[in-house]
Amino acid sequence: MKVKLTILTLLCSLINNVTAGELSGNISTGYKSDYIYRGALVSSEAIQTQLGVQGDVSDNIGAYFSGFMSSPLAGTSDTYEFVGGVSSTFLDGLLAATGGYTHREQVDGASVGELFIGLSADVVLSPTVTVF
Repeated sequence: MKVKLTILTLLCSLINNVTAGELSGNISTGYKSDYIYRGALVSSEAIQTQLGVQGDVSDNIGAYFSGFMSSPLAGTSDTYEFVGGVSSTFLDGLLAATGGYTHREQVDGASVGELFIGLSADVVLSPTVTVF
């Protein structure tokens, strides 16, 4: 519980530094016939909702937060996922780096938290490498 509270506090402080004019977000909901996570079937026939907020902290540093919920129509338990992090660009936008934390849990009690870093290039085929 202390880890969740610490992460939430960190994300709130990042979002607090984002100016109101540069803040954007999205929300979506929909039906999914099969919900697959990292190659494994989590549930079939689920209603999914996602909320995302992102903004600029400084000239080339951005912060983001997203929340995701998958609620199966039958069978398995609900899944929740929260992701927060920062991103930055280098070399006039040619390279982008990102880092953050993902917390994923199912209502039945299983939860996983992981840090990640990623690097992508704005070239042909847009190669991206992410380490969890």
